[in-house]
Amino acid sequence: MPTLKTQFIHFLLQHRHWFRGRLRPETITERTDMVALRARTEKMAARLGQLDASFKLVSEEHRGVHALRLITDAHAQTLLLYFHGGGYTTGSASSHRGIVSKFVKATGVNALCFDYRLAPEHPFPAALDDSIAVYQNLLATGWLPENIVFCGDSAGGGLALATLLKLKSLAMPLPKAAVLLSPWVDLTLQQASYLTDDPLAPPGSWQVYGNWYATTHDKKNPLISPLYGDMQGLPPMFISVGTRENIHDEALALMAKAEKAGVEVHRQIGQGMMHCYPAMAPILPEAVEALADIAGFIRQQLIQNPPAH
Repeated sequence: MPTLKTQFIHFLLQHRHWFRGRLRPETITERTDMVALRARTEKMAARLGQLDASFKLVSEEHRGVHALRLITDAHAQTLLLYFHGGGYTTGSASSHRGIVSKFVKATGVNALCFDYRLAPEHPFPAALDDSIAVYQNLLATGWLPENIVFCGDSAGGGLALATLLKLKSLAMPLPKAAVLLSPWVDLTLQQASYLTDDPLAPPGSWQVYGNWYATTHDKKNPLISPLYGDMQGLPPMFISVGTRENIHDEALALMAKAEKAGVEVHRQIGQGMMHCYPAMAPILPEAVEALADIAGFIRQQLIQNPPAH
């Protein structure tokens, strides 16, 4: 049972349209103005994503893909490669820097968050191609795969997993581990939890964003919906999901499928919790505990098991 504070935050988030003078939540349709929606997303993130003086923020280019590196003084030889969420249609390295900074501060591991191309202007496989390009450039410039952990939220979690599957098919070295927060891994929307109420997902968003990203491609393509991929040989994964979100069922299915394939899976299931709830630390008590568990997993992979030099 969520704490009273968490229930109150859930209520505010579910009715956030009230603060914009709307009686009902905004519905996402094929006619939604994505330029305006992205602008609102970035404006809100700018208010919430301020970094304190302990961080150094560096702008970089990796084979034509823009990225932001969040740097601390500790464990400089290790890296979180962060795949931002936003339904493949919104979000950026800038909008997610506040979230990424929480993982950096909790682990002492530096992070790189990059701007993959977004749908509908740039549908599949643009985001995947950009992800592969960034990872290849990291390896080409001296980073060792065993010193890298993938981390992603929502569509970014799905993209991180799709990137692992693509890297495996290319016989490229895989990163040490992956952290997937509420990963969107089944764009067919066949899971029963899509029929339940999700306080953070605008009506129509999953359907429209999925169509924009996949276009004419089969949504069961494992590089679009990685739930349908072969998990054998993938690195350890930490998978987090709340019970009060549309992605709940596919995250559980992913956990089961990965475990059956012999992957080491660390499960985090937040009872009554929202989409990507660990990112709500330190506001929610449950998120603080969840973030600590994720940080422990990352430190175990990159620091407590000493990385190569």
